[in-house]
Amino acid sequence: MKSVRILLVGDNQTGKSSLVTSLVNSLFLPDIQHVIPELTIPPEWSGKDNATTHIVDSSARIENR
Repeated sequence: MKSVRILLVGDNQTGKSSLVTSLVNSLFLPDIQHVIPELTIPPEWSGKDNATTHIVDSSARIENR
């Protein structure tokens, strides 16, 4: 089985965690935790590629490096 890992990186307060949360909930939530735990999307959602997708959020904060 195929597996894809996507790491979201970027400056602080750019919306990385909001992007993941909006994907899961299908709507924008203004108050979310700073870093979202890894999200695994089952292969059924990837269409013909049949790949498990892992989305990993990251933090730009110095204290989280």
